[in-house]
Amino acid sequence: MRRLPAIALLFAATSLGADVGQLQKSFEKPPDDARIMMRWWWYGSSVTKPQLERELKLMKAGGIGGVEVQPTYPLVADDVKLGIKNLPFLSDEFLDALRFASGKAKELGLRFDLTLGSGCPLAARRCRSPRPPASCAATGFAPMARAAASWCPISAPARS
Repeated sequence: MRRLPAIALLFAATSLGADVGQLQKSFEKPPDDARIMMRWWWYGSSVTKPQLERELKLMKAGGIGGVEVQPTYPLVADDVKLGIKNLPFLSDEFLDALRFASGKAKELGLRFDLTLGSGCPLAARRCRSPRPPASCAATGFAPMARAAASWCPISAPARS
């Protein structure tokens, strides 16, 4: 009777050693579906297809498993001289850029996801400010009158 637990322990230790080795190998080269995903910020959706392809290839080469596109506000206004053109949200150009990035991600074996917005700053309903941030005026963004009342600048907490 006492031999059975000893044999079971020996068998468990042997198979556990193999499992640990396999586990270590899977951390060294994880499967694509277990690799991390990156939040990919598209500020003003000022993107070009060559840039999108380059960044996706770099992320793949760096071991990233996929991306989550986060379209958000522009950092700067359109500037022809600098080649900056912000794509209006859900415009044909914006959707074409998304289709291209999604197709390229699939081609590269990357997962692809899209978040439709962070909710900031319109989620700050309790905060009132007479006008939206200056960056909105510079880019031609005109929030609805009702939404404009909810803009709230975020300030750093006071240090003691």
